[in-house]
Amino acid sequence: MSTTHYQAIVAAPGFALGVQCNDDEVTGIEFLESRDEQAPTTPLAAETMRQLQA
Repeated sequence: MSTTHYQAIVAAPGFALGVQCNDDEVTGIEFLESRDEQAPTTPLAAETMRQLQA
């Protein structure tokens, strides 16, 4: 099981995107196996999630 921590997870049909960021920048976006969406934990993660869903 992965121990990677994501600040948000965006669900999509057949996959998900894990968003990693700090207060100032997005540090990673990874393709993940299909899973439930995770609410963003930071303002930057929320904005990143909004843009990925657009």
